[in-house]
Amino acid sequence: MKCTDSTFCLNLSAVKLTVTLLMLFTALRVIIQMSGNFFYKSTVLAPTSTLASTPNRLVNVSTSLWETNHTEEETNHMEYSIKDLSAFRVEKVRKHCLDFKKLIVKSYPNYNQIGGGLTNWAWMISPHHHLFYCAAAKCGSTTWKSYLMKDLKIEWQGNTHKAAIKILGTDSAVRKDYKGDSNRFLETYRPEHRLIIVRNPWARLLSAYVEKIVTKKWELQKYCYGWKAYKGLTDITFHQFIDCVLKKPEKVLYDSHTQPITSSCGICLMDYNIVLKLEEMNKGEEYLMRQLNFSIQPDYKQLNKMEYKNLYRDYYTGLPENVIQQLQILYKDDIALFGYPNSPFL
Repeated sequence: MKCTDSTFCLNLSAVKLTVTLLMLFTALRVIIQMSGNFFYKSTVLAPTSTLASTPNRLVNVSTSLWETNHTEEETNHMEYSIKDLSAFRVEKVRKHCLDFKKLIVKSYPNYNQIGGGLTNWAWMISPHHHLFYCAAAKCGSTTWKSYLMKDLKIEWQGNTHKAAIKILGTDSAVRKDYKGDSNRFLETYRPEHRLIIVRNPWARLLSAYVEKIVTKKWELQKYCYGWKAYKGLTDITFHQFIDCVLKKPEKVLYDSHTQPITSSCGICLMDYNIVLKLEEMNKGEEYLMRQLNFSIQPDYKQLNKMEYKNLYRDYYTGLPENVIQQLQILYKDDIALFGYPNSPFL
């Protein structure tokens, strides 16, 4: 049938064109959704063996995990390899630090009183292993310092930490090559491997108390740097220890055992590319030794899960809610960036 009314014909053609475009758009949307599902299944849900054989997919895995809003706990349940979990955390840290590169230094300006910048007693370097390692206290640092020195065929006597600082420490390099500027050192020193091992802050804080106060009988007055509130008091309780940590934060931050890992390791200054958890090092140790081309064999001892799961909550039971909240604020970056619970009771 021939159209005679030009205006009507024009409108009819416009309607037909609109319907056609809508049909094409709907079809294209279905195709994109199908492709997206296929991509998700072929990358995020791909077996570890497949991922290992195609290194380029590793970036897709970490990005997809981030975009689909999986929590780290869910990720662990998916049985990803240690390499994939580390990549996921690296991506998360980098995204966090894009707009907050100077966050830690600005938050704790008192760091500038020590060595011209951030404290650096936890930073280890091994040119042989092409490694920078932030040996955060209570995160397996004694074990890994000894591993590094053993693999370098170095013998030492006495305190492992003091030997490691002398042999692997960065203090000399920072003072000589960076004129004491610890910030610039972290921002520019880029060996192939840049490692940080983290730990649940609630368990780490408890571990510091058990080792320093209960086992080694350190005086709380000494631990709190001259704070006289508990002068002469013996049998310090965990609650009194926490009181010390919170009442003297500007001093406790100097102490490597209670200092937040994100702070002591300059998380937004050093571009870490290996982020592992102490809780997974029964598997992570072999992976890390392969990455660093170690000649020695691992001898990792699993954490006492009974101590840090069953008795874990008992130590924090009875702490006032406002005290728990203060601890949450102190360790908020450790909790958020590394996927740890926001409460000791979770």
